[in-house]
Amino acid sequence: MTESATNQLVEPSDLRDLSMGIISVWWTWAISAVAILLFLNAVDKEWNFPWLPALSALILISYGIYRTIKYRNSKIQYYEYMLKYGLKRQATLFKCLLCGAVFHQPEGADLCPECYESGIIELDT
Repeated sequence: MTESATNQLVEPSDLRDLSMGIISVWWTWAISAVAILLFLNAVDKEWNFPWLPALSALILISYGIYRTIKYRNSKIQYYEYMLKYGLKRQATLFKCLLCGAVFHQPEGADLCPECYESGIIELDT
């Protein structure tokens, strides 16, 4: 896993994220394999409706691919969001004018956590 020294975020990796996405929907792959085996057996034994297990295998394989890609994209979106917004908020320091406390300001709050004074200023880091 590659970690950047400046932001402490793990960069997305195609190999890692795709394999974890495949593992997260393991049940679709298992049921698809059973459905493919049923289809091959149905064709060999000349059963009625051999297309039914083939269709279910196709649906489950496409659902597994969809969920795997969705898992990978969510990891990439989280990484890009943290680079754009999250790390910027963590690096913002504020100082209270009344008590002199220096603190990280959560989004949306405008009071000092020490004395609940609204007179705070942003510090340059």
